[in-house]
Amino acid sequence: MKTKYLILFILPFLFFSCSDWTETEKIDIEKEQPAILAQLRARDMKKWAEERNLQKQEDEDTKAYNERIAKMYDKYWENIRAYKKSNHPIVYGWFGGWSATEGIPKTQLASLPDSVDVVAIWGGTTPFEEGSAKWADLKYAQEVKGIRVVLCWQTGTAGLGLPGTVEGFNERHKDKNNLEKAKQYAIELTDFIKKHNFNGYDIDWEPHVGNHRGCGNLYFDCENESGEGTNSAAPAKIFIEEMAKNFGPKQTTDYNPRGTGTLFMFDGELDDMARRFPEHGEYFDYFVEQNYNRVSEQYSNYMPMIKDYDKSKHLFSDEFEKAGAKGGVCHQVNGLSCAEQKAHFVKRNGYGGWAAYHIELEQEANYKYTRKVIRILNPRDIYNNFLP
Repeated sequence: MKTKYLILFILPFLFFSCSDWTETEKIDIEKEQPAILAQLRARDMKKWAEERNLQKQEDEDTKAYNERIAKMYDKYWENIRAYKKSNHPIVYGWFGGWSATEGIPKTQLASLPDSVDVVAIWGGTTPFEEGSAKWADLKYAQEVKGIRVVLCWQTGTAGLGLPGTVEGFNERHKDKNNLEKAKQYAIELTDFIKKHNFNGYDIDWEPHVGNHRGCGNLYFDCENESGEGTNSAAPAKIFIEEMAKNFGPKQTTDYNPRGTGTLFMFDGELDDMARRFPEHGEYFDYFVEQNYNRVSEQYSNYMPMIKDYDKSKHLFSDEFEKAGAKGGVCHQVNGLSCAEQKAHFVKRNGYGGWAAYHIELEQEANYKYTRKVIRILNPRDIYNNFLP
Protein backbone atom coordinates (compact mmCIF):
# COMPACT_ATOMS: atom_id res chain seq x y z
CA MET A 1 0.00 0.00 0.00
CA LYS A 2 2.87 2.40 0.79
CA THR A 3 4.41 1.49 -2.50
CA LYS A 4 1.28 2.61 -4.36
CA TYR A 5 1.34 6.06 -2.74
CA LEU A 6 5.09 6.36 -3.47
CA ILE A 7 4.54 5.80 -7.15
CA LEU A 8 1.74 8.30 -7.31
CA PHE A 9 3.96 10.83 -5.58
CA ILE A 10 6.91 10.35 -8.04
CA LEU A 11 4.98 10.35 -11.36
CA PRO A 12 4.35 14.11 -11.59
CA PHE A 13 8.04 14.79 -11.15
CA LEU A 14 8.87 12.32 -13.96
CA PHE A 15 6.50 14.01 -16.39
CA PHE A 16 7.87 17.37 -15.48
CA SER A 17 11.49 16.23 -15.94
CA CYS A 18 10.82 14.55 -19.36
CA SER A 19 9.22 17.67 -20.71
CA ASP A 20 12.39 19.52 -19.81
CA TRP A 21 14.51 16.89 -21.58
CA THR A 22 12.59 17.06 -24.88
CA GLU A 23 12.35 20.80 -25.16
CA THR A 24 14.18 21.91 -28.40
CA GLU A 25 16.99 24.39 -28.07
CA LYS A 26 16.62 27.26 -30.47
CA ILE A 27 19.64 27.87 -32.78
CA ASP A 28 20.33 31.16 -34.46
CA ILE A 29 20.86 29.99 -38.06
CA GLU A 30 22.10 33.31 -39.37
CA LYS A 31 24.63 33.46 -36.58
CA GLU A 32 25.85 29.87 -36.87
CA GLN A 33 25.71 29.48 -40.67
CA PRO A 34 29.19 30.81 -41.51
CA ALA A 35 30.81 28.43 -39.05
CA ILE A 36 28.84 25.47 -40.37
CA LEU A 37 29.61 26.28 -43.99
CA ALA A 38 33.27 26.75 -43.11
CA GLN A 39 33.35 23.28 -41.55
CA LEU A 40 31.63 21.75 -44.57
CA ARG A 41 33.93 23.58 -46.94
CA ALA A 42 37.01 22.45 -45.03
CA ARG A 43 35.77 18.87 -45.09
CA ASP A 44 35.03 18.95 -48.82
CA MET A 45 38.30 20.64 -49.70
CA LYS A 46 40.21 18.02 -47.79
CA LYS A 47 38.30 15.28 -49.60
CA TRP A 48 38.83 16.91 -52.99
CA ALA A 49 42.52 17.41 -52.29
CA GLU A 50 42.87 13.73 -51.46
CA GLU A 51 41.03 12.80 -54.63
CA ARG A 52 43.19 15.16 -56.70
CA ASN A 53 46.34 13.67 -55.22
CA LEU A 54 45.09 10.19 -55.98
CA GLN A 55 44.21 11.19 -59.55
CA LYS A 56 47.54 12.96 -59.95
CA GLN A 57 49.36 9.87 -58.79
CA GLU A 58 47.30 7.74 -61.13
CA ASP A 59 47.98 10.12 -64.01
CA GLU A 60 51.69 10.13 -63.25
CA ASP A 61 51.72 6.35 -63.06
CA THR A 62 49.86 6.13 -66.38
CA LYS A 63 52.18 8.67 -67.99
CA ALA A 64 55.26 6.84 -66.74
CA TYR A 65 53.84 3.54 -67.98
CA ASN A 66 53.01 4.99 -71.39
CA GLU A 67 56.46 6.54 -71.66
CA ARG A 68 58.09 3.26 -70.74
CA ILE A 69 56.05 1.37 -73.33
CA ALA A 70 56.78 4.05 -75.96
CA LYS A 71 60.53 3.72 -75.30
CA MET A 72 60.27 -0.04 -75.63
CA TYR A 73 58.53 0.30 -78.99
CA ASP A 74 61.03 2.92 -80.16
CA LYS A 75 63.88 0.59 -79.30
CA TYR A 76 62.14 -2.33 -80.99
CA TRP A 77 61.67 -0.41 -84.25
CA GLU A 78 65.19 0.94 -84.05
CA ASN A 79 66.46 -2.64 -83.85
CA ILE A 80 64.20 -3.74 -86.70
CA ARG A 81 65.60 -0.99 -88.94
CA ALA A 82 69.15 -1.91 -87.97
CA TYR A 83 68.38 -5.53 -88.85
CA LYS A 84 67.12 -4.48 -92.29
CA LYS A 85 70.47 -2.81 -92.96
CA SER A 86 72.48 -5.87 -91.94
CA ASN A 87 73.73 -8.58 -94.27
CA HIS A 88 71.08 -11.32 -94.38
CA PRO A 89 68.82 -13.19 -96.83
CA ILE A 90 65.96 -10.85 -97.58
CA VAL A 91 62.20 -11.42 -97.75
CA TYR A 92 60.51 -9.73 -100.71
CA GLY A 93 56.90 -9.55 -101.83
CA TRP A 94 54.93 -8.34 -104.83
CA PHE A 95 52.01 -6.50 -103.22
CA GLY A 96 48.82 -6.22 -105.29
CA GLY A 97 45.78 -4.03 -104.75
CA TRP A 98 47.57 -1.44 -102.64
CA SER A 99 45.06 1.21 -101.59
CA ALA A 100 45.83 1.68 -97.86
CA THR A 101 42.11 1.51 -97.14
CA GLU A 102 41.24 1.92 -93.47
CA GLY A 103 39.82 -1.27 -91.96
CA ILE A 104 41.12 -3.53 -94.77
CA PRO A 105 44.57 -4.76 -93.64
CA LYS A 106 45.42 -6.63 -96.84
CA THR A 107 45.50 -3.27 -98.65
CA GLN A 108 48.01 -1.80 -96.17
CA LEU A 109 51.79 -2.07 -96.14
CA ALA A 110 51.61 -1.52 -92.39
CA SER A 111 50.03 -4.96 -91.98
CA LEU A 112 53.10 -6.78 -93.31
CA PRO A 113 55.28 -8.77 -90.90
CA ASP A 114 57.88 -6.49 -89.35
CA SER A 115 60.81 -8.46 -90.77
CA VAL A 116 59.77 -8.15 -94.44
CA ASP A 117 62.60 -6.29 -96.17
CA VAL A 118 61.30 -5.16 -99.55
CA VAL A 119 57.88 -4.83 -101.19
CA ALA A 120 56.95 -4.06 -104.79
CA ILE A 121 53.69 -2.30 -105.58
CA TRP A 122 52.62 -4.77 -108.23
CA GLY A 123 50.91 -3.11 -111.18
CA GLY A 124 51.87 0.37 -110.02
CA THR A 125 49.71 3.05 -108.47
CA THR A 126 47.76 6.14 -109.38
CA PRO A 127 49.28 9.44 -108.24
CA PHE A 128 48.64 10.42 -104.62
CA GLU A 129 49.22 13.53 -102.57
CA GLU A 130 51.00 14.21 -99.30
CA GLY A 131 48.71 13.50 -96.36
CA SER A 132 46.67 10.87 -98.20
CA ALA A 133 46.17 7.32 -96.89
CA LYS A 134 48.73 5.93 -99.36
CA TRP A 135 51.25 8.60 -98.45
CA ALA A 136 50.87 7.84 -94.72
CA ASP A 137 51.05 4.06 -95.23
CA LEU A 138 54.18 4.31 -97.36
CA LYS A 139 55.82 6.72 -94.94
CA TYR A 140 55.11 4.43 -91.97
CA ALA A 141 56.43 1.36 -93.81
CA GLN A 142 59.67 3.13 -94.68
CA GLU A 143 60.40 5.28 -91.64
CA VAL A 144 59.15 2.98 -88.89
CA LYS A 145 59.49 -0.54 -90.28
CA GLY A 146 62.45 0.16 -92.54
CA ILE A 147 60.74 -1.53 -95.51
CA ARG A 148 61.96 -0.47 -98.92
CA VAL A 149 59.11 -0.09 -101.41
CA VAL A 150 59.56 -0.21 -105.19
CA LEU A 151 57.23 -0.22 -108.18
CA CYS A 152 56.91 -3.20 -110.51
CA TRP A 153 55.02 -4.31 -113.63
CA GLN A 154 55.74 -6.07 -116.90
CA THR A 155 58.10 -3.57 -118.40
CA GLY A 156 57.61 -4.18 -122.09
CA THR A 157 55.99 -1.05 -123.44
CA ALA A 158 57.22 2.53 -123.05
CA GLY A 159 54.75 4.62 -121.09
CA LEU A 160 53.17 1.73 -119.20
CA GLY A 161 52.33 2.55 -115.58
CA LEU A 162 52.58 6.31 -116.05
CA PRO A 163 49.65 8.70 -115.67
CA GLY A 164 47.95 9.21 -119.01
CA THR A 165 48.38 5.60 -120.27
CA VAL A 166 50.58 4.32 -123.08
CA GLU A 167 48.46 6.16 -125.65
CA GLY A 168 49.06 9.44 -123.87
CA PHE A 169 52.79 8.76 -123.71
CA ASN A 170 52.97 7.97 -127.43
CA GLU A 171 51.02 11.10 -128.25
CA ARG A 172 53.41 13.24 -126.21
CA HIS A 173 56.41 11.66 -127.91
CA LYS A 174 55.10 10.87 -131.38
CA ASP A 175 58.15 12.46 -132.99
CA LYS A 176 60.57 10.18 -131.10
CA ASN A 177 61.86 6.83 -132.33
CA ASN A 178 61.90 3.59 -130.34
CA LEU A 179 65.19 4.22 -128.58
CA GLU A 180 64.35 7.82 -127.72
CA LYS A 181 61.02 6.69 -126.27
CA ALA A 182 62.83 4.15 -124.09
CA LYS A 183 65.00 6.88 -122.59
CA GLN A 184 62.08 9.26 -122.13
CA TYR A 185 60.10 6.51 -120.46
CA ALA A 186 62.90 6.01 -117.94
CA ILE A 187 63.06 9.75 -117.28
CA GLU A 188 59.33 10.10 -116.65
CA LEU A 189 59.13 6.91 -114.59
CA THR A 190 62.06 8.11 -112.46
CA ASP A 191 60.28 11.42 -111.86
CA PHE A 192 57.11 9.59 -110.80
CA ILE A 193 59.03 7.33 -108.41
CA LYS A 194 60.92 10.21 -106.82
CA LYS A 195 57.84 12.42 -106.53
CA HIS A 196 56.11 9.73 -104.45
CA ASN A 197 59.20 8.69 -102.42
CA PHE A 198 59.43 5.10 -103.62
CA ASN A 199 62.78 3.34 -103.29
CA GLY A 200 63.17 2.28 -106.89
CA TYR A 201 61.96 -0.15 -109.51
CA ASP A 202 61.75 -3.88 -110.25
CA ILE A 203 61.75 -4.71 -113.96
CA ASP A 204 59.41 -7.63 -114.62
CA TRP A 205 60.97 -8.96 -117.81
CA GLU A 206 58.78 -11.40 -119.75
CA PRO A 207 59.38 -10.94 -123.51
CA HIS A 208 57.97 -14.34 -124.36
CA VAL A 209 54.72 -14.00 -122.40
CA GLY A 210 51.82 -12.69 -124.46
CA ASN A 211 52.12 -10.46 -127.50
CA HIS A 212 54.88 -7.96 -126.82
CA ARG A 213 56.21 -7.45 -130.31
CA GLY A 214 55.07 -3.93 -131.03
CA CYS A 215 56.84 -0.74 -131.88
CA GLY A 216 57.55 1.52 -128.95
CA ASN A 217 58.33 -1.34 -126.58
CA LEU A 218 61.47 -2.21 -124.64
CA TYR A 219 61.74 -5.92 -125.30
CA PHE A 220 62.86 -5.65 -128.94
CA ASP A 221 64.16 -2.98 -131.27
CA CYS A 222 61.41 -3.70 -133.77
CA GLU A 223 62.33 -0.73 -135.97
CA ASN A 224 66.05 -1.60 -135.84
CA GLU A 225 66.93 1.94 -134.82
CA SER A 226 70.10 0.60 -133.24
CA GLY A 227 71.27 -1.16 -136.38
CA GLU A 228 71.73 -4.32 -134.33
CA GLY A 229 68.68 -6.07 -135.77
CA THR A 230 65.04 -6.26 -134.69
CA ASN A 231 65.89 -8.82 -131.99
CA SER A 232 68.23 -6.35 -130.30
CA ALA A 233 67.68 -5.37 -126.68
CA ALA A 234 68.91 -1.84 -127.37
CA PRO A 235 65.74 -0.16 -125.96
CA ALA A 236 66.06 -2.13 -122.73
CA LYS A 237 69.71 -1.18 -122.39
CA ILE A 238 68.93 2.51 -122.77
CA PHE A 239 66.06 2.25 -120.27
CA ILE A 240 68.24 0.45 -117.70
CA GLU A 241 71.13 2.89 -118.02
CA GLU A 242 68.85 5.89 -117.51
CA MET A 243 67.02 4.36 -114.53
CA ALA A 244 70.32 3.32 -112.93
CA LYS A 245 71.34 6.95 -112.50
CA ASN A 246 68.93 7.20 -109.55
CA PHE A 247 68.48 3.64 -108.31
CA GLY A 248 70.70 0.68 -107.51
CA PRO A 249 74.42 0.03 -107.10
CA LYS A 250 75.45 2.40 -109.92
CA GLN A 251 73.40 5.34 -108.66
CA THR A 252 75.02 8.70 -109.36
CA THR A 253 72.52 11.02 -107.63
CA ASP A 254 71.88 11.62 -103.93
CA TYR A 255 68.27 10.41 -104.03
CA ASN A 256 67.58 8.67 -100.70
CA PRO A 257 63.85 8.46 -99.92
CA ARG A 258 63.28 8.92 -96.18
CA GLY A 259 66.79 7.68 -95.49
CA THR A 260 66.03 4.12 -96.63
CA GLY A 261 68.16 3.94 -99.77
CA THR A 262 67.34 2.83 -103.31
CA LEU A 263 66.95 -0.45 -105.17
CA PHE A 264 67.01 -1.58 -108.78
CA MET A 265 65.79 -5.13 -109.33
CA PHE A 266 65.25 -7.50 -112.24
CA ASP A 267 62.85 -10.45 -112.30
CA GLY A 268 61.31 -12.84 -114.79
CA GLU A 269 63.21 -14.32 -117.74
CA LEU A 270 66.71 -14.04 -116.36
CA ASP A 271 67.99 -16.25 -119.17
CA ASP A 272 66.97 -13.59 -121.71
CA MET A 273 69.16 -11.04 -119.95
CA ALA A 274 72.02 -13.54 -119.88
CA ARG A 275 71.75 -14.08 -123.64
CA ARG A 276 71.04 -10.56 -124.93
CA PHE A 277 72.37 -7.97 -122.45
CA PRO A 278 74.41 -9.73 -119.73
CA GLU A 279 76.73 -6.73 -119.31
CA HIS A 280 73.83 -4.78 -117.80
CA GLY A 281 73.65 -7.07 -114.81
CA GLU A 282 75.99 -4.70 -112.98
CA TYR A 283 73.16 -2.19 -112.58
CA PHE A 284 70.99 -4.40 -110.37
CA ASP A 285 70.85 -5.13 -106.65
CA TYR A 286 68.83 -8.36 -106.96
CA PHE A 287 67.71 -10.90 -109.54
CA VAL A 288 64.40 -12.61 -108.75
CA GLU A 289 63.70 -15.98 -110.31
CA GLN A 290 60.05 -16.95 -110.81
CA ASN A 291 60.64 -20.63 -110.09
CA TYR A 292 57.13 -21.17 -108.75
CA ASN A 293 56.89 -24.85 -109.67
CA ARG A 294 60.25 -26.00 -108.41
CA VAL A 295 62.47 -25.60 -105.38
CA SER A 296 65.87 -25.27 -107.04
CA GLU A 297 66.99 -22.76 -109.67
CA GLN A 298 66.15 -23.22 -113.34
CA TYR A 299 68.70 -20.80 -114.81
CA SER A 300 71.86 -22.27 -113.31
CA ASN A 301 73.60 -22.36 -116.70
CA TYR A 302 72.75 -18.74 -117.46
CA MET A 303 73.26 -16.81 -114.24
CA PRO A 304 77.10 -16.91 -114.28
CA MET A 305 76.94 -15.17 -117.67
CA ILE A 306 75.43 -12.05 -116.10
CA LYS A 307 77.94 -9.37 -115.12
CA ASP A 308 78.42 -8.94 -111.36
CA TYR A 309 76.06 -11.80 -110.63
CA ASP A 310 76.46 -13.38 -107.22
CA LYS A 311 74.31 -15.94 -105.44
CA SER A 312 73.74 -13.44 -102.65
CA LYS A 313 71.76 -11.36 -105.18
CA HIS A 314 69.60 -14.27 -106.34
CA LEU A 315 66.07 -14.66 -104.94
CA PHE A 316 63.69 -17.59 -105.39
CA SER A 317 59.94 -17.01 -105.37
CA ASP A 318 56.55 -18.57 -104.68
CA GLU A 319 53.13 -17.96 -106.17
CA PHE A 320 50.51 -17.00 -103.57
CA GLU A 321 47.81 -15.81 -105.97
CA LYS A 322 46.70 -19.38 -106.65
CA ALA A 323 48.27 -21.34 -103.84
CA GLY A 324 48.87 -19.02 -100.92
CA ALA A 325 46.73 -21.13 -98.61
CA LYS A 326 49.22 -24.01 -98.89
CA GLY A 327 52.42 -22.00 -99.20
CA GLY A 328 53.08 -22.27 -102.93
CA VAL A 329 52.27 -24.40 -105.95
CA CYS A 330 54.90 -27.15 -105.74
CA HIS A 331 54.25 -30.33 -103.76
CA GLN A 332 54.83 -30.63 -100.05
CA VAL A 333 57.76 -32.79 -98.95
CA ASN A 334 58.02 -34.19 -95.43
CA GLY A 335 55.26 -31.86 -94.32
CA LEU A 336 57.06 -28.76 -95.62
CA SER A 337 55.31 -26.33 -97.94
CA CYS A 338 56.88 -25.11 -101.15
CA ALA A 339 57.84 -21.85 -99.47
CA GLU A 340 59.52 -23.61 -96.55
CA GLN A 341 61.46 -25.92 -98.88
CA LYS A 342 62.75 -22.95 -100.88
CA ALA A 343 63.68 -21.09 -97.72
CA HIS A 344 65.78 -24.05 -96.57
CA PHE A 345 67.35 -24.30 -100.06
CA VAL A 346 68.19 -20.58 -100.06
CA LYS A 347 69.64 -20.74 -96.57
CA ARG A 348 71.63 -23.89 -97.18
CA ASN A 349 73.16 -22.69 -100.46
CA GLY A 350 73.83 -19.05 -99.64
CA TYR A 351 71.31 -17.39 -101.97
CA GLY A 352 69.99 -13.88 -101.49
CA GLY A 353 66.48 -14.51 -100.27
CA TRP A 354 62.88 -15.39 -101.05
CA ALA A 355 59.95 -13.64 -102.71
CA ALA A 356 56.17 -14.09 -102.77
CA TYR A 357 53.91 -13.13 -105.65
CA HIS A 358 50.78 -11.46 -104.22
CA ILE A 359 52.10 -11.54 -100.69
CA GLU A 360 49.12 -9.47 -99.53
CA LEU A 361 46.77 -12.42 -100.06
CA GLU A 362 48.38 -14.13 -97.08
CA GLN A 363 47.23 -11.40 -94.73
CA GLU A 364 44.01 -13.22 -93.83
CA ALA A 365 46.15 -16.06 -92.47
CA ASN A 366 48.37 -13.55 -90.63
CA TYR A 367 51.11 -14.15 -93.21
CA LYS A 368 51.55 -17.72 -91.98
CA TYR A 369 54.05 -18.95 -94.58
CA THR A 370 55.87 -15.65 -94.90
CA ARG A 371 56.58 -15.78 -91.17
CA LYS A 372 57.77 -19.39 -91.47
CA VAL A 373 60.18 -18.37 -94.21
CA ILE A 374 61.48 -15.48 -92.10
CA ARG A 375 62.22 -17.84 -89.21
CA ILE A 376 64.04 -20.26 -91.53
CA LEU A 377 66.11 -17.66 -93.36
CA ASN A 378 66.93 -15.57 -90.31
CA PRO A 379 66.44 -17.60 -87.15
CA ARG A 380 66.57 -15.90 -83.79
CA ASP A 381 70.19 -16.80 -83.16
CA ILE A 382 71.18 -14.73 -86.22
CA TYR A 383 69.28 -11.53 -85.49
CA ASN A 384 69.04 -11.62 -81.71
CA ASN A 385 71.41 -8.66 -81.61
CA PHE A 386 68.73 -6.58 -83.27
CA LEU A 387 65.52 -7.71 -81.54
CA PRO A 388 64.75 -7.20 -77.83
